[in-house]
Amino acid sequence: MLDGLNIDHALSQFVKQQEEFNKMMLERIELFEKRQKERDEMLMKSLRESQETQKMLAAVRKKKWWQFWK
Repeated sequence: MLDGLNIDHALSQFVKQQEEFNKMMLERIELFEKRQKERDEMLMKSLRESQETQKMLAAVRKKKWWQFWK
């Protein structure tokens, strides 16, 4: 009978530890996904700014030299 209680207690402890581990892993995954989303947003912002700069440079290059100051 005592062995059964020890096994039940050990199993209960294992389940508790597994639940804590799962919770910790879920938090880490959520943090990773948040960082990845922020990184993706920053990358897209940088790409848009780069494209806008390229458009501005192309427009400047199309102007004739005497139109530069307009």
